[in-house]
Amino acid sequence: MTDSTTTDVTSLLADGTAAGNWVLDSAGSHAEFGVKHFWGAITVRGTFERMTGEATVGPDGTVTGQISFDAASLNSKNKQRDKHLRSNDFFDVENHPQAVLTVTSARPAGPAELQCQGTLEAAGHLRPVTFTAQIQEANAQAAVVTGP
Repeated sequence: MTDSTTTDVTSLLADGTAAGNWVLDSAGSHAEFGVKHFWGAITVRGTFERMTGEATVGPDGTVTGQISFDAASLNSKNKQRDKHLRSNDFFDVENHPQAVLTVTSARPAGPAELQCQGTLEAAGHLRPVTFTAQIQEANAQAAVVTGP
């Protein structure tokens, strides 16, 4: 494939170009979060500064993957709040050091979108999740993906 910025994910998955194991570039990746607080009046924002991940694309275009966020690396730019978020009131990082997003299915939802289903596990709680990931760039060697 000669085009280094192809974004038609449907073609990449359908023709087998993307098949194989993919590894998250931890140094070039970041995760942000926003949580409504105080009856939805305030949004607390922050980041997870350390994460690892991988995905598998089957020859038939099936996509699965997992991203593990180091819960102790959360940073909301408020040390007191971060200490509270790491406590057993929220992430309980002592007993649950990772928050894990597992994608059990990702299907094209357009030329630059994947409709994803899976689970999010944090602080010992497992919840189903669905979201649409946006493909900023993709080719046979690399992909830039953003999500809500």
